[in-house]
Amino acid sequence: MAELVVRRDPLELLRPGRLMERMFEGDWLPGPFARFWEEAVPVDISRKNDELIVRAPMPGYDPKEIDVEVRDGVVTIRAEHKEEEEAKGEHFYRREWRAGFCTRRVELPEAVAEDRVKAEFKNGVLTLTVPVAEKAKAKRIEIQSA
Repeated sequence: MAELVVRRDPLELLRPGRLMERMFEGDWLPGPFARFWEEAVPVDISRKNDELIVRAPMPGYDPKEIDVEVRDGVVTIRAEHKEEEEAKGEHFYRREWRAGFCTRRVELPEAVAEDRVKAEFKNGVLTLTVPVAEKAKAKRIEIQSA
């Protein structure tokens, strides 16, 4: 059996805005609300060479219904899906197709070039390609003698 190891930064909650985000994560929300919140827009974040890859499964959405923003190292994904009109004379016994609004904000783990982000929507998966910003290079300072 594989063991899952989760490591957390003990000072993580001290970062600005992180405490509010943390309030809506985890199992403390009662009953179905916890599951809804976590599954509203799940994301995977990985790194490939000099780019971060953010993937969010969003089945049932049209790309025109999705809004993506990257600002100050935070990705915000918002989507709104309108309920389709029922066919005349058709009576539903169960209706589970998604309708409504969902959003997700995720802090990226590295500084990024926000002006070069690319988004693709294919087979119900939103994929963002986010170039990592060049890190400031160390500059050797020459000391002048008097």
